[in-house]
Amino acid sequence: MVPTYFQTVYMPEADAVSHGTGIDPYVLLAQWGRETGWGSVVNNQNNLANIRCPSHPGGPYDSFCQYPTLGDFALACIATWHNGYYAAVLAAVGAETQMAAICASPWDSGHYGGSLQPDYDLLEVPFMASAEYLSLQATLGNVRTTQAAQSVTLAAVAAAIAHITIAAGGLTQAQAAELDEAAAELKRIEAALKGA
Repeated sequence: MVPTYFQTVYMPEADAVSHGTGIDPYVLLAQWGRETGWGSVVNNQNNLANIRCPSHPGGPYDSFCQYPTLGDFALACIATWHNGYYAAVLAAVGAETQMAAICASPWDSGHYGGSLQPDYDLLEVPFMASAEYLSLQATLGNVRTTQAAQSVTLAAVAAAIAHITIAAGGLTQAQAAELDEAAAELKRIEAALKGA
C-alpha cells in the first residue's frame, strides 16, 4: 500500500494512540509503516506495530500479538508505550525528537537504521504538526485572555476618566477636552484589542 493510502486508512488509530501517549500521530504512522512495509507485511492480525506477546502464559515475549480489532491494537499500543521502557519517547516533544527517541529505544532493537525520517517524509504531514498546532492554540488562548484583561482594565480607566470629567466641575474647558480625548483614545484601543 502506498504511504499516503496507509496514512488515510490508519490515521484514526494513530490519532487514538497519539491522544493516549502524546506521540505525534505522523511519527506513529512512520513507525508502523516501517514495521509493516506500509501494510504489506502485518505479522499478525491488526498488529501494526508488531507488538510481541508470550506464546504461552508466563513465557517470554516470543510471538507477535493478535488483536481482534484495530481499536484493541490502539489500546495495546498505548499500554506498550506506557510500560516503563519508553519513558524517553513519552517525554520527547516534537516529531524529530520523538523519532530519535523511538530509534534509541528498546522498541527499535536496531532495525530502524537509526532514523524514521525517510518514512515520515513519505507521509502527507500538514504544514504544522499536531503538537505545534496545540502549542499555538494555547498561545493564542493566552493572548486572548491577556487582551480581555487589558480590555477590562482600559474600560475601568475610561470610566474613571469619564467620572473625573463629570465630577470635577473645577476643570478648565481645555483640561476637560484633554481628558475626553484620552477617554476616546482608550475606547479606540479597546476596540482594536477586541478586533485582534
